[in-house]
Amino acid sequence: MGSRSPRRLVLSSLASPASLLALAALSTGFAACSGAPSSASDERVAASTDGIIRGTQSDGAQDAVVLLVDVALGYACSGTLLAPNLVLTARHCVSQLAGEGLRCDVNGVGGPESVTRADFAPGAIFVFTGNKRPADSDIGSPAAKGAKIIHDGAANLCNHDLALLLLDRKIPDAKIVPIRLDAPAILTDTITAVGWGVTDTTAQPPMRMQRTGVKIQALGPKNDSFAPVAPNDILVGEAFCQGDSGGPGFAESTGAVIGVVSHGGNGTGNTTVPWGNCVNDGSFTAHNFYTRVDTFKDLIIGAYQLAGQDPWLEGGPDPRLAHFGDACAVGADCQSNLCFTDKGSATCTSDCSTVACPDGFDCKADTAAGTKICKPHVANPTTTTTTSGCAAAPSQDAPLAGLGWFGVGAFGIFAAARRRRASHRSR
Repeated sequence: MGSRSPRRLVLSSLASPASLLALAALSTGFAACSGAPSSASDERVAASTDGIIRGTQSDGAQDAVVLLVDVALGYACSGTLLAPNLVLTARHCVSQLAGEGLRCDVNGVGGPESVTRADFAPGAIFVFTGNKRPADSDIGSPAAKGAKIIHDGAANLCNHDLALLLLDRKIPDAKIVPIRLDAPAILTDTITAVGWGVTDTTAQPPMRMQRTGVKIQALGPKNDSFAPVAPNDILVGEAFCQGDSGGPGFAESTGAVIGVVSHGGNGTGNTTVPWGNCVNDGSFTAHNFYTRVDTFKDLIIGAYQLAGQDPWLEGGPDPRLAHFGDACAVGADCQSNLCFTDKGSATCTSDCSTVACPDGFDCKADTAAGTKICKPHVANPTTTTTTSGCAAAPSQDAPLAGLGWFGVGAFGIFAAARRRRASHRSR
């Protein structure tokens, strides 16, 4: 890092202005992703190796990762569905910046170029689902559009590159993912990077891409003369590129989002190929930054409330599943994975081996569940009952009978695209 070069790294933007017909050229620097497009000759962007750099195609299991296209400004970013009508992304994907770079110190203090300005028009931000890049003819038919931009109002992008987009409708059958809000990322976390950005072979990948096994190199605050890590940032190496801004970093141990693609690059200013500033290049290595999500817990919880959905927290059940007492057909319908049938009526119940049952229910061993579950209180039970599904934990005193259980903006999507920031961009 500092030994490789005496200069300070200036991070480049990973949000991508693009054209349906032609790509924007990449230029030098490690810049922050900027909200406003700029002239092609001045654009500074950074990318990681397979756009996701050196990655593989992302399949339908990762369909919570969506493509965001600003049809007014002509650029694209990546994002993640936390609810059918709520997208997590980067602040620079939804707000203008005063300048062209993102220069943050170890305290998370940025220069005047990182000053945030007005938000973009939310209704001009279109959301596209699926793992295939939409055709030019499909740009006018998104799955949803933005209705409200949500962020913490920070006056400078450094240490605050996170935002949410409330949508104008719920996306039918949307795939959503859990998020880590109650604990920070740790050095032993291994990340899967997913996004729509430049790869190491093309500026406009036809498919969404992923890269697994991305290791965390440092957590902020960490001082470094070449690439200081701000308190809310996670430093990784080669992983993502321009167009991946706003995309998720998934903890591979749980599948929960732990970071949002912010900015990065290798500092070489290599513009001979679109991915030149994103890959490891000789003595220069890519330094890429995620914004931690846990430090924005209150903001994100508030956004869930506006979306009308309970948060899906890491390790917890999908909040869209049925609650205790709700009707069910099988255990998979319930948050507890336990569906109890009594007198011809099936409702979700819960494992009571460690938590007490509510009033009107008794905690009783259940052979089918392999644990104790909450059953309606009856003075003289005479009916046969059954339970489907599996409990999370076995009982200590009941027999087991079958347990079971589970990065910068995207390129090349917008006709007559106007360029994003000049100089340095965040992802």
